[in-house]
Amino acid sequence: LNIVNPGSAPASLVLELVSSGSTSVQKQSSLSAKGVAQLDVATFFDVSEISSDSFIKVASDVEIAGFEVVKTVDQDLLGLNAQPEEDQLTNL
Repeated sequence: LNIVNPGSAPASLVLELVSSGSTSVQKQSSLSAKGVAQLDVATFFDVSEISSDSFIKVASDVEIAGFEVVKTVDQDLLGLNAQPEEDQLTNL
């Protein structure tokens, strides 16, 4: 997961790993102005397994941008730009 803060002010972030059928996990973080965070989702959220229906919600006090790389069960890599919550996808 890559998160970019293109602005001139630091960002306060709340990241949430959401999976159907299980409790979501929330973590807070910050991102400096003009900063980039590259996160391994399992390591950041301290989980050993992430289901295929999981997604991440990120809330911030300033505008940010995001990009994720997803590895399929066949080991293919897919890239996906972050989407506003109201545009949440149901399938890749």
